Amino acid sequence: MKWLVAIAVACGLGLGGLWLARSRPHAAAPVVAASTPKAPRAAASVDTAAIRDYRERERFGQDVEDFFVRAPRLDPATRQRQADALREELRRREADRSISAGESMNLQIALVRATVDDPQAQASALAALAEHFRTDAEQANQAWQQHLATDPQFQRYKQDERRIVETVMAMPVIPGGVSRDAYLREQLQHAREMAYRQ
Repeated sequence: MKWLVAIAVACGLGLGGLWLARSRPHAAAPVVAASTPKAPRAAASVDTAAIRDYRERERFGQDVEDFFVRAPRLDPATRQRQADALREELRRREADRSISAGESMNLQIALVRATVDDPQAQASALAALAEHFRTDAEQANQAWQQHLATDPQFQRYKQDERRIVETVMAMPVIPGGVSRDAYLREQLQHAREMAYRQ
């Protein structure tokens, strides 16, 4: 046993000595890694569709901001012409869904307020605008409901939903110590994920 300890100590001392004897740079002399200078990169002109869309949105936002800053100082004809151009851009953006209906409505309300001076005419224009957006929302909702009625994944989920609600509501004890509502939410979320995963 003593000889085993002696061998271990000798090996330890030998390895320690080798570690101490290894060549190291002097502490005062910093080590400078030899490196080759990198060639300068050519400035690549990256102009993807996403970047163009982003720039276009930024430009439009700046145009809107500029209009509202200048609108009080513009003559009525110029103000109306610029507002009409912004409205046309809004219609295009609504059509390609790069702006939400709510954002568009808020901006169009502001455009009416900036371009219509007469309070009664302004109220009429705002009422017509509200009716337009209400009608559009109803049509969009009807289209969505029709889509859901023919979507097999959604129909599968609705069948599972009924079964899950009945099962959870009939459970005398909810597993995991969570509330019935939390457990039901968890089960329904899982069913949605499974319905749309397939």
